Amino acid sequence: MSDVVLSTSALTKSYRDGDVETKVLKGIDLEFRRGEFVALMGPSGSGKSTLLTILGTLLKPTSGEVELVGNRLSTLDDRDVTRFRNQHVGFVFQFHHLLPDFTALENVLFPSLPRRSADPRIERKRAMELLERVGLSDRMNYGATKLSGGQKQRVAVARALMNAPDVVLADEPTGNLDSATGALVLDLMRELCDELGTFFLVSTHDEAIGAQSDRVIRILDGRVVPDATEVAPTRSDLN
Repeated sequence: MSDVVLSTSALTKSYRDGDVETKVLKGIDLEFRRGEFVALMGPSGSGKSTLLTILGTLLKPTSGEVELVGNRLSTLDDRDVTRFRNQHVGFVFQFHHLLPDFTALENVLFPSLPRRSADPRIERKRAMELLERVGLSDRMNYGATKLSGGQKQRVAVARALMNAPDVVLADEPTGNLDSATGALVLDLMRELCDELGTFFLVSTHDEAIGAQSDRVIRILDGRVVPDATEVAPTRSDLN
């Protein structure tokens, strides 16, 4: 079986306002493999957030193809795409987007709710294990509003992994944290990527994230910059 988990082919995205067409993505060809940790970098307005949203199946491209775990997304209807997203994609956002009236444990459990066939006892055990893995076993019954910013983001990472996705997409996951807390969250994601073999794609402006990634892909004006798609230095190279 191929280890390619996510790929794009001639991907474009345009928006039209009357007679004016704005081209955001201009033919993106990318390929990602299981267990990779990849940084997606570029200036504001470069198209990286649009690309991340399309890869997460939350937005349809104007043309081109996205293939996720061997499935061409253009062949799926809206209901199937929603189900497919829940099964195969996890998200971590700059702002954690936890449900404020829920506990940490309930927030992590939330992605499993649409899976009606799931055994609640098994799902609860998995959520507890994930919270333990991100260092929050003593906070699982705390309300979301009682957690620190770094704790909330670690809950968000656990939530993204709840359904054992093939792909985790992170949009500026450390952008709302101080540098020390951001480094802890980054280290956690990197460790989970290595341990679980889950593909992580992290959209960021932070060169420190690029330095800890397996690859850095740079986007400029809706295109991948060929000379800037690079293998990042390993952590041992930085020591």
